[in-house]
Amino acid sequence: MGQTLNIGMDKNNIMDLGLELSLSNEQARLDALYSYDVLNTPAEKDFDDITTLAAHICGTPIAFVSLLDESRQWFKSRYGTELEETPKEISFCQFAIQGRDTMIVPDSLKDLRFDHNPLVLDEPHIRFYAGTPLVNPSGFALGTLCVLDQSPRILTPEQLGMLKVLGKQVVLLLELRKVIHHQQITEMALRESEATMSAFFDASPMRMGVIEIAGDELVLVADYRSRIALNDKSNSYDLASSLIEVGDSKEILEMWLEKLRLTEVSHKPEKFEYPLIVEGNPTWISATVGFLSKHDNGNPRFAYIIEDVTERIRTAEELQRNVEQLHASQAALKEQENQLRISYEKVVELSFTDSLTK
Repeated sequence: MGQTLNIGMDKNNIMDLGLELSLSNEQARLDALYSYDVLNTPAEKDFDDITTLAAHICGTPIAFVSLLDESRQWFKSRYGTELEETPKEISFCQFAIQGRDTMIVPDSLKDLRFDHNPLVLDEPHIRFYAGTPLVNPSGFALGTLCVLDQSPRILTPEQLGMLKVLGKQVVLLLELRKVIHHQQITEMALRESEATMSAFFDASPMRMGVIEIAGDELVLVADYRSRIALNDKSNSYDLASSLIEVGDSKEILEMWLEKLRLTEVSHKPEKFEYPLIVEGNPTWISATVGFLSKHDNGNPRFAYIIEDVTERIRTAEELQRNVEQLHASQAALKEQENQLRISYEKVVELSFTDSLTK
């Protein structure tokens, strides 16, 4: 179980050596750090391997990959301690990130910056510190790779060199992690987008795609309802074999070829409708086609949109029947009115004749 060090420190015990970052630069540094989306993430073996190696190379009992946010230093990886974070104001690393070279504190009790620091006077009793800044490609120091000891000591030039090399490896890991994380987000968004589009097309009565004329055949290039792209050679597809597009009718295929050739010449869309029998049911298809370009193989390619308009046709036919029935009813009523009027006129005429004969 990790630990969080919550030790306050009297500001009077910290000597201001003029190394504070300007607020504007610090905000830019924080923005760079947050862009990695790494704070508060679980331990990762690649980072732990580096802290372990750093501790062994430098001969220290403690090592950290330390990242400094607005108020704390948080340890992405730790070796030899259970500490997870400490307040930023008492951290050694806040000074280390202000330079670009490795900061070395051979004996903290002899350094005015740290001789009253709680991390020195209390657990973990830091006496030695060496931290190399983790500088990203934009020039911002995100934190440090640091090694610590409870006893004063020095590092050899070879140890310092290896610490710098390992620090650069930490930055590379952070960059790689950032790229992978963004890629995962992008892939997730793409999958969600594809699912949404798939649901849209599945619920839509429309199909759209690209076809080309090869001789007297139509070859499907892409079908955006099933979102597939077909290879011209290995997956050529004769539209005449697909009921939803042209059915089994040679006449309909010829109609498609005629409309496609018209739009190839005019460069204007052509729209046409025709009936089909799809799965035993009468179906009306509305097709709109438009010329795109000549493909590398010399065949003309066209965009198409196909829509099942059966309901619209049925509704229009039903409306037409209702109108015809209304007209028939009106004609019948008019005829009935004429008959009544004729009958009335005959009755009046007979009544008048009878009155005269009397």
